[in-house]
Amino acid sequence: MNTRVGVDAQGKTGGEPVGVLGLQAGYEGKRQPFGPSEWALKPAAELEGLYIGQQSPVGDMPITPGVLGTQDVTLPMTVGVVLANAVFTGETP
Repeated sequence: MNTRVGVDAQGKTGGEPVGVLGLQAGYEGKRQPFGPSEWALKPAAELEGLYIGQQSPVGDMPITPGVLGTQDVTLPMTVGVVLANAVFTGETP
């Protein structure tokens, strides 16, 4: 049996600031003509990385309905993302 209770949590928690670090590098290749001489394709590649350092906000959050009292909140978070992109630019007359 599942029992669900609607909870409306509002408020602020204290914690340390979040650290964010990003890096992007890319390379654009030479123009590669094809078909009629005015048409060309230019390849490129990109590598991107993003890291968000740990944030652990903690605190007490009053919630509604009041009979549920106050909830203790902890939200540890660390995120890392790496993206690799291939880009092709078409040149037309």
